[in-house]
Amino acid sequence: MSDDTETFIEAVALHLQSQGVPRTTGRVFGHLLLASDPTSLDQLTEDLSISKASASTGARYLERLGLVERVPRPGARRDYYRIVGDPARALVLHVDSMREMGAILQEGLKAVPGSRGEVRTRLNRMAQVHREATTFLERLLRRKYG
Repeated sequence: MSDDTETFIEAVALHLQSQGVPRTTGRVFGHLLLASDPTSLDQLTEDLSISKASASTGARYLERLGLVERVPRPGARRDYYRIVGDPARALVLHVDSMREMGAILQEGLKAVPGSRGEVRTRLNRMAQVHREATTFLERLLRRKYG
C-alpha cells in the first residue's frame, strides 16, 4: 500500500475510534472504502497486517451497522466484503444516534429538580441542538437520496 493509502485508512480508523468504533474495525472500513472489488478476509489480513479474527470481527461489525455487505462468489468458500451501494447509509446512522441522544437529553429533564435552572437550560439547549440537527439531516437525506 502507498503512504497515501495508509494515511487515509488510519485517518478513517482514528475518526471512527473517536465515535466508539474499534480502531481495527475502522481500518477495515477505510480499506473497503478504497477497494474496487469485494475483498476477502485473507486480503484484509494481509493488507492491514491484522489477524484473520480481527478482520472477521471488524467486517461483521460493519455488516451489522449496514455499512458493508457480504458478497457471495460462485465456487468460493471465502467471505468477501464491499461497501454498500447507498452512500447515505453512514449518515443515517448518525441521524439515528442524534435522535436517540436528543430523546435521552429530553428524558434527563425529568431527573433535574425545578430549582436547578442552569442545568435545565443546558439540557434544553443540547436537546434543541440535537432536534434541529436531526431535522436538518433528515431533510437533506430526503432531498438528496429520496
